[in-house]
Amino acid sequence: DIHMRQEFALHRWDLIGDDDEGDALLGQPELLEHSVGLLDHWLLARGLERDASVSDPFHARIRCAGERDVVLTVENCVGSLSFATPLDGVDLIETDAAGRLLLIWGRQPADSRRVLSTMPADHLVRFCALLSGF
Repeated sequence: DIHMRQEFALHRWDLIGDDDEGDALLGQPELLEHSVGLLDHWLLARGLERDASVSDPFHARIRCAGERDVVLTVENCVGSLSFATPLDGVDLIETDAAGRLLLIWGRQPADSRRVLSTMPADHLVRFCALLSGF
């Protein structure tokens, strides 16, 4: 079951932190598909409740080289995650496959060099708040 594998990978990371085995587990594409396709409303619920700017539109991208972008969108007080073809010239966060799953679950890799942002500071703050996890 994909959900159980995802729970295992995330909670293993919670207990052990960054390592090669954890990166391999967290980087499985089907775990990202599951999170974005089925769990996005739950992953964003807490952040949306606390978002003082929830009525203001927001768009952010998380990029992993060679893969589709994950797009975080807030429109009309509703948040969603979706996939999109990479688009040049947009503000985004770049990371590896494992880091991307951690970010959408409100976590961050221990090594901050794995996450690079071109977002203005206020957008990055809102991005992190929206993806604050459970």
